[in-house]
Amino acid sequence: MSSSAQDILKSFDILPEAEQRLVAGEIFRRTSQWETAPLADEELTRAAEATFLSLDEREEQDAERPAR
Repeated sequence: MSSSAQDILKSFDILPEAEQRLVAGEIFRRTSQWETAPLADEELTRAAEATFLSLDEREEQDAERPAR
């Protein structure tokens, strides 16, 4: 990945979640027409693992927050 692409991802990561959702939606809209090959099983496994790790991290953060 180029340094420019890495810079974009770093900038994305520091956005508030609402802005991240808007940006992600716009990227999906712009790229939805691209022809792509099916994902390999390894790619699907990595994506699923990253998703579950992210959800686990969010659950931990939520558990650490005081109840309102």
